[in-house]
Amino acid sequence: MPLLRLLYQRYTFLFFCFTGLFIMACGIPSFIYLEKPQRSGHNPSNLTALNDRYCEFKTADSANTAHAAGYIKGTEIYYRIYERKNDCENDRSRIDQYNDDNPFTAAEYLENTKKYYRLAATGIYTRPLIGTYPSDASVRFRLQDYGSPVSDPAQLTVNGIQQGIPQRDDRIPHAKRTFNKDNITVGDDDVQQASVSGGTETYWCVNFYAVSYGYTATFSTLHSALEYLGYILIEKKNP
Repeated sequence: MPLLRLLYQRYTFLFFCFTGLFIMACGIPSFIYLEKPQRSGHNPSNLTALNDRYCEFKTADSANTAHAAGYIKGTEIYYRIYERKNDCENDRSRIDQYNDDNPFTAAEYLENTKKYYRLAATGIYTRPLIGTYPSDASVRFRLQDYGSPVSDPAQLTVNGIQQGIPQRDDRIPHAKRTFNKDNITVGDDDVQQASVSGGTETYWCVNFYAVSYGYTATFSTLHSALEYLGYILIEKKNP
């Protein structure tokens, strides 16, 4: 019996050693966890006053640098434009449920199933849209100028410093990338057509999520859970 116990202990030890080596050799990101960004108290959803139409959040750089150093690369913002508010809000409920159930594949669901696109900005030509910072960074963006003269311009800022003007994804034709009523039409790849016809809604709803982004040593993509930022209204063109 002592011999059998000794053999069992040796084989158990070797099994766990080889399992650990296999996981490391394959680059399996089982223990790599990215914290998600955090929205500020402001939610622009359904706010018609132009001064309220902005999104604001903090990145999770502090936690991700501490626990996922070498893997975290920054933060991405995803969007989709909806012709109808109810469709936007219904999709939000479905996405939130998926995010709760499958937090680490929710970004892929957002892109591949819900057809969300990555926000771009003038002057930024690399990905992710927002790089890493020594501590949590304050991010704010609005799609349209506010004020006459303009007191709050359409811009993306990080820690109060302008990074560029928010634009639609680079896959959208260049002439249509600015977020304004003259550029948005049903049939655009990043526009969700109304599920029912005959609506009289006067606004497009641009829905946003933020996500921490990184990749492993084998360049497998890593995403945090999604953080909902709200939706921003844009007036439609008069028919």
